[in-house]
Amino acid sequence: MSDAGADAGFIAASKHRVAVVRRLYESPALPRQLKEDTGRQYSRVSEALNSLRNKDLVELRSPEERKKGRLYSLTESGKEAWEFMQETDMIE
Repeated sequence: MSDAGADAGFIAASKHRVAVVRRLYESPALPRQLKEDTGRQYSRVSEALNSLRNKDLVELRSPEERKKGRLYSLTESGKEAWEFMQETDMIE
């Protein structure tokens, strides 16, 4: 399996990660926007962002020290994984 395929499997294993990646594929977003746009609890958004960052699928675009207004986006690997999921019908 390609790296994109393995990353896609990791994303697909959590509906919260899928929702966050789907939204971030559109454009970078703040956690508050992710919560509103996905309908997920803030704690679920935070967990998804942390796990996706640990896999280098999502990156923090704001300074690490900043506690509010942290902007997140997909990395190139995150985009490739999402596109793999779309191409292989892993998502609806």
